[in-house]
Amino acid sequence: MKHILLAMALVFSGIDSYSQMTVQRCVYDEWKEQALAKHPEWMPIEKQRQAFINTHTLYEEGNAQKSTAAVTIPVVFHIVLNSVQLNQIGGAAGVALRVDSQMAVLNRDFNGMSLDQAGIPTVFKSLYGNVNISFGLAHTKPNGTSTPGYEIITTTQSGFSVLSGTVGSQQAASDAKYSITGGADAWDPTRYLNIWIVNFSEGTILGICPPMSWGIGGGFPMAEVGPAIHYKTFGKQGPSQTGFLTGYNGGRTLVHELGHFFELSHIWGNTPAGSGNCLDDDGIADTPQQEKDNSNCPTFPIANCTNSAGGEMFMNYMDYVYDACYKMFTKGQANVMNADVSSPAGYAFSLSQNPHLLQFPTSVGTVIEESDVTIFPNPTTGVITILNNDNSPLKKMVVTNILGQSVTQLAPQDPLSKSHSFDLSELPKGVYSVQCIFANGTLTKKIIIQ
Repeated sequence: MKHILLAMALVFSGIDSYSQMTVQRCVYDEWKEQALAKHPEWMPIEKQRQAFINTHTLYEEGNAQKSTAAVTIPVVFHIVLNSVQLNQIGGAAGVALRVDSQMAVLNRDFNGMSLDQAGIPTVFKSLYGNVNISFGLAHTKPNGTSTPGYEIITTTQSGFSVLSGTVGSQQAASDAKYSITGGADAWDPTRYLNIWIVNFSEGTILGICPPMSWGIGGGFPMAEVGPAIHYKTFGKQGPSQTGFLTGYNGGRTLVHELGHFFELSHIWGNTPAGSGNCLDDDGIADTPQQEKDNSNCPTFPIANCTNSAGGEMFMNYMDYVYDACYKMFTKGQANVMNADVSSPAGYAFSLSQNPHLLQFPTSVGTVIEESDVTIFPNPTTGVITILNNDNSPLKKMVVTNILGQSVTQLAPQDPLSKSHSFDLSELPKGVYSVQCIFANGTLTKKIIIQ
């Protein structure tokens, strides 16, 4: 807690805490310690979470139980800032840029596509893990109307406390997560990944994220499950953009917090940052045991608790280094997170079952049966064929990228035909959703362009 108390003292004394002290990237451990002290009845939830980690981190390649299903999760950003803070990040136009860049970072880092992996030390390269989770902006609200995937709430609050709220759990930035305290209410947390972009009143804290298990397991409010991050770390900074915090301008604060959301602990374990405890561990088999957190951009190698080859894996997303120095999740971490969303036993499984939320609402209410439409080849190098076994004419095909943005719309030459070919070779390689709009319904399928 020493980082937090010092941060509070500096803020209340009027000193610019960003320039005067080390930033506290995350207060996950401090929050959990506080929560369990206040609610010891929640300890079984934490034990179940640890058991889930232990079950899935040890899966080996080829194990029939290991889940590596590709899933896409609907995301909604709640931008909760006052007018001054909103202007600091470029207003509504700046928010749109940050949303797009943040989604791109998430999809690169969680799908093994980040160029930063080239900088992984040789001794750790074989441990690199592809989480295989994609994120798309939700385009359908809970009430069925359309949304760009984010909402801007202009609050009168100057900031929200991370560990001392007034409503709900009164923890984990709870006041930012309720409209009655100037925040934004969560959308159905079993269908949407809610992300809050706020200013923290403590000043130097960048993020907090209660994991899905704590809500699903009972006790902790589901309405507060999900990450809240500091607005100056939201998105990846572009050439003409301002309002970012130096060292934390690459969009990796949210990557770190989503690691917690999908049940990961910090790489050194569950001990509050700076404590130094070689007896603690994160429960992941292939992360080297280390004493405590690292900051800035350390020089490789740093000896770890067991003096194993490579030392501390400080470039892991679950440490505390600068954004530019993050390189990887391990295979064990990837196993845990993927199982969390793709296995029915996973806490976040329900989030992967709502692909329709990624599409804009349509007046066509009927959904065509999955078996009535086939798209092949998949993966494809560009040309796809849609076989229609339904008797309804195909009106058009809409292709959207992983951000939920429409990239092309094509009409068939003969709507009454049972077979339709479309050339998508001009699109960049990646994962796309193909929405087939028929006269009496719609069907959406995912394709991969190689």
